[in-house]
Amino acid sequence: MATTYKNLIDYHLKSLEQKSNSSSFEQVKRNHLTALRSFISYTGQSDTSPVGLEMTADFAQSLKSHLFASKISVRSQTDRKCLLNSWRESYLTMNAEPILRIGRERRRATETPIEQNPFEMLLWNSLKASKLSPKTAARLAGISTSAIGRWSRGALPNARTSESLYKLDSVLDLSKGTLLASFQQATGKSSNTPTNEYRNRQKINTSMRFCIGIDDIRPALLNEWKAHLTFKTAAHTGHLTRGNSGRWSLVEERNSAIKPSAFTSVGKCVSPSASILWTRTSSFLGYLRLPVAAGGFGLSDETAQSLGWFAVPEAIEGYTEF
Repeated sequence: MATTYKNLIDYHLKSLEQKSNSSSFEQVKRNHLTALRSFISYTGQSDTSPVGLEMTADFAQSLKSHLFASKISVRSQTDRKCLLNSWRESYLTMNAEPILRIGRERRRATETPIEQNPFEMLLWNSLKASKLSPKTAARLAGISTSAIGRWSRGALPNARTSESLYKLDSVLDLSKGTLLASFQQATGKSSNTPTNEYRNRQKINTSMRFCIGIDDIRPALLNEWKAHLTFKTAAHTGHLTRGNSGRWSLVEERNSAIKPSAFTSVGKCVSPSASILWTRTSSFLGYLRLPVAAGGFGLSDETAQSLGWFAVPEAIEGYTEF
């Protein structure tokens, strides 16, 4: 039986927690997750993707290519290699069967992909029948190649992308509305095509309260943000590199209209840039934990709360489309 990276993460972290000192577990956990997500992002996968040969027969080559492309120091490459080897060991102990992928599509050696929803199954079969790759179909339809790549690997489209689905219907020689109907079947919802899709989408999204609130913040995310705030406002960054215009200015609290908080304050000063960027960050991370049926990325609250997601192109592209 195959499994997803999300299941592997749950399994690996549970094992890791049993072996780690309680005081150091959070940092160890972050290191392991950073290594895995960098690797699976490089191979074109996400948390919801099924684990494939990149963790078994192709692991050595995939790891070598990933480390070469990462452009990190030799010492960091050694650490990354060690961490990824531990992820592979965890996967092997799960006794799961890897998925064989063809390009952006996925399949088993002898049967159809596991846990296919109706939309994915229809898209998979239609692409196969048309003899088109997801990327080619997307270009012919004039829609996002990354979006259709995610859909063909099991993700559901944004609930308000009906026009894109209609274009794809035409390319795949399907009756208009076929893919939309399949999507509605997968989510258990139906909707009418909006007369002005963009305005309706913006109206709905701006009215949703999906941003991460102050009371929802987990300690790990707060620590990440404080470290980032310190880096962006410090006069000197040590061995770390920061662009010439990458430093955030500070204003004394008494001269600023910005309310001091853990997300904006450095000593007795506040950073206007930090206030703006935190608002955007809370929106992005809030999107990540929105259910897929609501147009979100579908992560758990704990998994979503990490600045590391800014390094995952799939998450950024999904948020931009949202």
